[in-house]
This record gives sequence, structure tokens and C-alpha cells, in this order.
Amino acid sequence: MYVLSIFWRASQSKHKAFANVELTDEINRYFQNCIKDLIGLDPNAVMIKVAKLKCSRNYYTEEHLRGIITNPVLRKLGENRFSYFMIFSGYYFEIMLYTTPGLKVSEAGVLKKNKRILKVPYIDILSIPEMVKAFLKTRELQKSQQVF
Repeated sequence: MYVLSIFWRASQSKHKAFANVELTDEINRYFQNCIKDLIGLDPNAVMIKVAKLKCSRNYYTEEHLRGIITNPVLRKLGENRFSYFMIFSGYYFEIMLYTTPGLKVSEAGVLKKNKRILKVPYIDILSIPEMVKAFLKTRELQKSQQVF
């Protein structure tokens, strides 16, 4: 519920940083009811996965990775299916809407209310295309602002 509430709050914000987070009225009401604990999360409607960030090339230390925070980033997964991911506190969170049939709630990293054991897999930050693109853009901006 913690991750879902952060994501839902971003979707409700009028700040331009969250302009890409748009939910239908139906999903918005559904998330509100889940957060208020009026209904449970349906894994056929939404599933949240978590992974611990790592950098296999050792460009970024664990401390660096804990300091990275992203806005929710939209990913299209196919027809009528999409997800958003967010990064904070050294973890990658993916909120999948209209989830993939066959995705198991027992799969490593899938969050589930009252789940007693959670196996959290690692994800290499450099395997996330959107992050590599953001790092390259940041590097280009930094280089263009250097004074010789």
C-alpha cells in the first residue's frame, strides 16, 4: 500500500513533473478504495514488483543507488497493458496495470498484502533503458556546462 499510495498521489498531483501519470477515473477510484482498505488489490488489475538496484559495472555504489529518485515512468507493455516504474531508496518498483495473464503472485519480487516471505531480486540499473538514457542526458548536460 505504501508504494501504491506514492504512485496514486503522483497521479493526483497537478505538478508538471507528474504530468505523464494519468489514471482513468475507474482506476483512480479503485486505488482510493484499496488505499482506504475498503477492497483488496486484484492481481488481475494491478501488481507491484520490487527489485534491489545494483550496478554490475561498479559505476554506481550502493550509496549512489540509494540516492536516485525518479518520477513514475510510463512503459507500454502491449495492447491495453502498461506499467509505471519508480526508483527510490535503492529499489526499483514497477506498478503493472492490467497485468499479464500467467504472472504469478508468488514470483520473486511481487508484493502482496500479508505475504510472509518476499524474495527480492536484483536489477542492474544499467539494464533499465530509461535510466541509461537519463544518465547519458545528464552527462551531456554536465559536459555542456563545463567552463574551460
